[in-house]
Amino acid sequence: MKKVGFLLISLIAVLIIFGGYQLQRPILTEQEAASKAKQYLETVNQKLDLSYNINIVEIGALNKDTFWNNVTGNRT
Repeated sequence: MKKVGFLLISLIAVLIIFGGYQLQRPILTEQEAASKAKQYLETVNQKLDLSYNINIVEIGALNKDTFWNNVTGNRT
């Protein structure tokens, strides 16, 4: 009986942790956000005849997805 109770509590704990992760997961990755920002700046530059430098941050330089950063959700 103790085994069943422990397994049930463990299963509930895993489900709560997994559900918490799903709620805190970022909607966009940092790379996707930078790409969308670059796209919007290009559109603004074209429509308003502005000359903002959109190549300040290279999108490839943002990729620092190590194992620990993926586990903790830290993508800086």
